[in-house]
Amino acid sequence: MPNLQAMKTAAAPKKSELKRAGRRTLIREAALHLFSERGYDRTSLQDIADTLGLTHPALYYYYRSKSDLLFDAIKMVMETMLADLETSIGNANLDHTEKLSRLIEKQINIQFSTQDAIRLIDSVLFGAMSRTDIFDKEQSRTLLKMQRKTVGLYKNLLKEGALSGAFKMDDETVATFAILGAVSNVPYWFKPHGTLSKQGAAKKLAHFILKSLV
Repeated sequence: MPNLQAMKTAAAPKKSELKRAGRRTLIREAALHLFSERGYDRTSLQDIADTLGLTHPALYYYYRSKSDLLFDAIKMVMETMLADLETSIGNANLDHTEKLSRLIEKQINIQFSTQDAIRLIDSVLFGAMSRTDIFDKEQSRTLLKMQRKTVGLYKNLLKEGALSGAFKMDDETVATFAILGAVSNVPYWFKPHGTLSKQGAAKKLAHFILKSLV
C-alpha cells in the first residue's frame, strides 16, 4: 500500500518556494498598478522594484524583462477571472437562464474589483491601440487561448440554451459578442455616486440581456 503521508510530504511545496510564489504575486500586482497608472512604456522595472522596496537585481531574479512581467501579470488576472466564471456556472442544478445571469453578474463584478487591470488588458490586447507586438508568439497564443475559453463559456451556454428552448436566437456567435460588448463596457459608464450600486448595475444588465433572449 502506498505511504500516503510520505506522498503528501513529498508533494508539499517548500517554504522557500511558497515565499517565491508570494513575492512573484506581489510583483505582478505592483506591475499591474503601475502599468495601469503610468502606461507600459513609461514604467520601468526599476520603478516596480522601488515600489516594492526591492533592488533591481532582486526583481531581475523573478523577471528578466518588462514584457515577461506584463505577460505574467495579465495571465494571472485572466486565469483568475476564467476560474471564477467557470465556478459561477458550475452548479448542474441551475437552468440556462440562471447560469447566464450568474455568468454576466460575476464578470461585471470581477471587472469592478480589478478595474485598472481590466483596462490595461483591454488596451494591450483588444483596443485600437493594442500592443500585442510586446509578446512573443507563444505568449500571444496563451493569452488568445484564454480569451477564447472565456468567449466559449458564453457561446456554449447560449447554444445549449437555444437547443433546449430557453433562449430564442438564430446565431449564438452574434449573441455572445453582443453580450460581451455590453458587459465589458459597464465599468466605463458606471457612476460610483449614481442611483445604482455596482451589484445593482450587474443585476440590471443581466436582467435586460435575458429579456432579449427569452
